[in-house]
Amino acid sequence: QTAIAGPNFGNRGGPTEIERLPGQEAWAAATEAALQAKGHTVKVGDMNSGLQAIQRTENGYRGGADPRREGEVMGE
Repeated sequence: QTAIAGPNFGNRGGPTEIERLPGQEAWAAATEAALQAKGHTVKVGDMNSGLQAIQRTENGYRGGADPRREGEVMGE
């Protein structure tokens, strides 16, 4: 769940995009600076997310739902 709720980032053939979330401004600034130092063009701002995940474990399955969107993890 921690990874699903974290800031998004990626590159779709243009600038490297970094999501700035409330409480994560320092992470966004440090990541932006590190990527720029490696020659990346960086765009920081809001990103539309909707990531969901399911993990298979020895005891069954665990899920994570993106808190920025509708939805929740359910199951037995």
